[in-house]
Amino acid sequence: MPSWMTTRKGWQRHHLIPVSVWNKYSIPQEAGMNVNGATNMTYLPVAQGIDLVNPNSSL
Repeated sequence: MPSWMTTRKGWQRHHLIPVSVWNKYSIPQEAGMNVNGATNMTYLPVAQGIDLVNPNSSL
């Protein structure tokens, strides 16, 4: 995981495009994306109720 993306209690850092897909296809790299760049990373809640906007969502 990228060092610039801090850890958050109750949240997991997650690649939007999985590394396995990233390594298989060249399209993201050709588009100038970085596997650990901000355009490919997000936080996901690890349990229901953590995300107050979407309380039923979790990993």
